[in-house]
Amino acid sequence: MKNIETWDIRKPAVESKNGIVVTQHYEASQIAAQVLAEGGNAVDAAVAASFAIGVLEPAQSGIGSIGHMVVAPVTGEKPYAINFSARLPMKLDPKDYPLTGNAGSSMFSWPQVLEDRNMEGPYSIGVPGQVAGTWLAHSKFGRLPWARLVTPAASLCEEGVPIDWNWTFKIATSQRGLARDPNTAAVYLPGNNVPVVDWRGGTAVRLWPKRLAKTLRRIAEAGGDDFYRGDLAAAIAADAKAVGSCLTLEDLHEYRATIEQVEGARYRDATIFTVPGLTAGPSLLHALERFAQRMPNPKDARDDAKLFPAIAAALLDTYAERLATSGPVDTKKNTCTTHISVIDRDGNAAALTQTLLQNFGSRVTFPETGILLNDAVTWFDPVPGKPNSIGPGKTPLSNMCPLVARVGKNLTIALGSSGGRRIFPSIMHYLIFLIDRGMTVDEAVHYPRIDVSGDPWVTADRKLSPEAIAALQQSHDVHVEQNCFYPSLFGVPTVVARDERTGVNTGGAFVVSPWASAAVG
Repeated sequence: MKNIETWDIRKPAVESKNGIVVTQHYEASQIAAQVLAEGGNAVDAAVAASFAIGVLEPAQSGIGSIGHMVVAPVTGEKPYAINFSARLPMKLDPKDYPLTGNAGSSMFSWPQVLEDRNMEGPYSIGVPGQVAGTWLAHSKFGRLPWARLVTPAASLCEEGVPIDWNWTFKIATSQRGLARDPNTAAVYLPGNNVPVVDWRGGTAVRLWPKRLAKTLRRIAEAGGDDFYRGDLAAAIAADAKAVGSCLTLEDLHEYRATIEQVEGARYRDATIFTVPGLTAGPSLLHALERFAQRMPNPKDARDDAKLFPAIAAALLDTYAERLATSGPVDTKKNTCTTHISVIDRDGNAAALTQTLLQNFGSRVTFPETGILLNDAVTWFDPVPGKPNSIGPGKTPLSNMCPLVARVGKNLTIALGSSGGRRIFPSIMHYLIFLIDRGMTVDEAVHYPRIDVSGDPWVTADRKLSPEAIAALQQSHDVHVEQNCFYPSLFGVPTVVARDERTGVNTGGAFVVSPWASAAVG
């Protein structure tokens, strides 16, 4: 029997002529909104949220993570894509990942590696890019001082992060992996136990990542470059050596986030600016093109019985090509990513996606700097001799595709999602809802969706109309499922839209998440 939630959850969109930031944690949204209220711009708010949410939601991201960002200045110039994706260490040796001969349990369905060392532990770590990406974004676009943006994250560590039921759930599902590293266990498994809310004591149970607080203070004071080429870099390299990782000071010295202007792609009367290269950006644009070919008249999108079969067909075509040319992207296991969307009161827009890849990344916390690291090696095939095989210095293909869309002269959208390979299908839905159907943000975030992301079937939200489900069933194997908090089967989008005629911004968070929130600054 399927677990069906019987309530109807609503999370109204937020409107304001001031700036709006939407993240997957309410406190990160509030911290970023305060930055906007103090005169910071969209990039300032995104940077502040990026650091804060890494403390509040460390299963998903943090300063040991990687990601991508799109920035659209209000000047009307072409938006910029900032790439701070993972790199594998230069001294990585593929021979350190021998196959056991058994089937694996990784999210990519790779064959099993000895000790699962490609999935967790010191052998799974890639060069982290979050600090480089946010430092580059702030250097080019920021308005407020860098220290003002990083300090709130350090304060969160020092004050202790209060535990609620969602924290308990996230830690419990990764308890075995977290327990393998003593430094990680010391933070997230106090007393070797999963922390739970103490309803009797009246005092919230808190986590105390004190070493991370010191590192964040150092980043705030010395700047982001210190993470890669200063005293902090030396400390990180020493930590890597202490835990048995092949990450070196040279890897940090050589790492650079990159920035480029994006040409944009036309869809209807909109221009979509997303991240190029080894991301899901090209696949998203391809799927939109296929959809427009199947549904040349946008008015037809108002009929769900026509709309969703056209979306399904476009996504099936796109994923068949993506998987054939790029290899596995990931399975249906939950991946751990977060997204931040911001539009400020002037109309500057930013969309930032960052990830540790799997839940709590490598599950390795560096002993002195307190950094929880990604597990970027998991992205690569452990079988030698393939284009995507594990190798030194390589950059992986990812599912991230944050974007800014300019629709006609009157609408700007900052949009992105978490959810592994469900990311770009969920983003595609929001674009179609907002552009083709002319929905409000509130309508879009509450509207049922489908997911087609590499499986031979279509996953349909049970709230879809019977007519839409019947139309899908004429051509597809359809699995009707609940769009719920866990497992999240439809992606987790985060969106802000601006009406250029009125200057009103509207933000919508993922409805069924207990933490996700929009905040006004």
